[in-house]
Amino acid sequence: MSRQLLLVASLTLAALYPRAAAAQAWVPPKGEGSVALLYQDLFVKDHFFDRGQRRDRGEINSQSLLLDLTYGVTDRLAITFAVPYVRARYSGTAPHPTAQDDGATHHGLQDVRFSARFNVIDGPLTITPFVATSVPTHDYEYFAHAALGPHVPGVEVGAYVGRMLASALPNAFVQFRYSYGFGEKIVGIRPKRSNLDVEVGYFVTKTVRVFTLGSGRKAHGGIDVPEAGWRVLPPALGPHHDQIGRIDLLDVGAGVQASVTKSLDVFGSYMKSLAGRNTHAINRGITVGASWSFGRGLRSMMQSAAAPSSSDEEGVRHLVKCLCQK
Repeated sequence: MSRQLLLVASLTLAALYPRAAAAQAWVPPKGEGSVALLYQDLFVKDHFFDRGQRRDRGEINSQSLLLDLTYGVTDRLAITFAVPYVRARYSGTAPHPTAQDDGATHHGLQDVRFSARFNVIDGPLTITPFVATSVPTHDYEYFAHAALGPHVPGVEVGAYVGRMLASALPNAFVQFRYSYGFGEKIVGIRPKRSNLDVEVGYFVTKTVRVFTLGSGRKAHGGIDVPEAGWRVLPPALGPHHDQIGRIDLLDVGAGVQASVTKSLDVFGSYMKSLAGRNTHAINRGITVGASWSFGRGLRSMMQSAAAPSSSDEEGVRHLVKCLCQK
């Protein structure tokens, strides 16, 4: 079975925390790649505190534009580069004492992301380990509801697993992503985290699929933020509570993706937070975008698409330009 492209663009959580994207189990053939552009609109009104209490602490409206480039270095190794541009505004009665929460809209680049994936098993069950890094583009303000991001360099290691479900449910597939991440030590504290993402998709036609998404994050270490807020924390910790918080989170969503041409896909999704601790809640998260595939791998894809194959192989071909996103 020839390897085909599955590009997953990271949905940047603008003024919140960079949360992991859905799985990228399939890698592009050597010389093939994709360029994706995503627009995200996030609305946050609720905050989760140390015991999971959900309280209204003012509104955060943020929009981000993410450019994502993926390229197949070999038939097993793919690299991805991504950078988001963020606009964020806070309005409410509990601002942080920084200019970023003054009620005006603030904007700028957030963190540059780079990842490498290496496929080790390619078949009905596909397994692809990865390593990813993120580095702030500049010295932006992090102590604010409307911060562009957490401003913490970080590393993630993990693996993607994908499988077509043709034998059990024709035209369906499932993907998983587990990662273990850690960032730079801040005021002597280095929180670590486990992330688990699940996507279940179904091809309504050969060019249209629908999918559901689930994303969970579990913290290993960090500090709790009580309902009274960051002001009751020790002075050395308060300004860094978003960077060193013991953050747990559960998000769910759904979306649709369609192939307009052999090289152009469009997609959209909706997500919201169900539960969490020590972080913001997504009351509404909408993402839309498009991806363009390029490279010599497209020629082999078009040739193989005309040949007879098993159900599993057909499903992977149809995943050629799938851009799964949250």
